[in-house]
Amino acid sequence: MTPEHHCTFGPFRLDMTQGCLWRGDQVIPLRPRSLAMLGYLVAHPGRLVTKAEVHQQVWAGTHVTDSVLRVCVREIRLALGDAATAPRYLETVERRGYRFLGGGDLEGSPPLTAGPLVGRQSEVAALAGWWQRAAHGTRQLVFVSGEAGVGKTTVVELFLARLAAGSGVWTAAGAVRRALWGRGTLPALPGSLGAAGARS
Repeated sequence: MTPEHHCTFGPFRLDMTQGCLWRGDQVIPLRPRSLAMLGYLVAHPGRLVTKAEVHQQVWAGTHVTDSVLRVCVREIRLALGDAATAPRYLETVERRGYRFLGGGDLEGSPPLTAGPLVGRQSEVAALAGWWQRAAHGTRQLVFVSGEAGVGKTTVVELFLARLAAGSGVWTAAGAVRRALWGRGTLPALPGSLGAAGARS
């Protein structure tokens, strides 16, 4: 989240320009580091933010102990009226970091409405579901396959556009071409990426 922005979630509004957390017209006091940590987590909703990343981004690499992070998280939860045992806004991922859940209604989340595709909404919704599982720490490997011309690329492009539009997630896409596997090398990938090596 850049400092000139604000974000609304549940009854709260986080204003990084003024350095305030609001609930309605009431300012909720937070210490500057706790506010900065909340701002960073809000800027990366649904994604595991590791402790190392928090150290680097919020404390600019300054050494702080995990207990300092826990104190900030406790202060954030107190300000949001959140519970560690049943989190609505801030989840602790044991020994790894934290995940901002957004209370289910974070302003600016990717739209789930039907796109320009007819009859492919279920495929886009399936991709969104797999993305949510991956964003919550469950590894996912997805192949989109089918006959030529059925709209595989369009489905993936629509999903990626929705994902990038609302979540701040960086996406990259490419294509893998068929290879002559008998020659013992892997094919070069389009663009600047390439791979070569013997088949095992």
